[in-house]
Amino acid sequence: MGRIPAAPSPIPAPAPAPPTIVILEVTVGERVDGRYTYCFPISRCTRSDGEVHFVFTAPADGTVVVTLAWPLDWAGALFALRLDGVVVPPRPGIWSPLTGELRVIAGTRYTIVVSLAGADEQFEDHPFALTTVMR
Repeated sequence: MGRIPAAPSPIPAPAPAPPTIVILEVTVGERVDGRYTYCFPISRCTRSDGEVHFVFTAPADGTVVVTLAWPLDWAGALFALRLDGVVVPPRPGIWSPLTGELRVIAGTRYTIVVSLAGADEQFEDHPFALTTVMR
């Protein structure tokens, strides 16, 4: 009696493409007015910002002070701020603004990442302001 050939193996689906990360260049001393969208599930909206990435080049040795501010009365949104990979903790009872300091070396590039820490509801185009100051 002959062997029955095995059923063909299914072809695995290709892995999803990694998300595109847009990195915005900022200049120390500049204020950036940004917008953030949060939707869940993602299929219910046109886009969702997982993280907003910024990069800057230190103009001199010293300290750069980074401040992230947003209106608290909109969807109960709370944001998180990371400076070169280090999370800036909120002050007790004060969610906005978040302010952190980063020791910098002239000519070196550093990253700033804005992300959502929590929200009471979905929202689209929540405003925030990011400022950087050399001290």
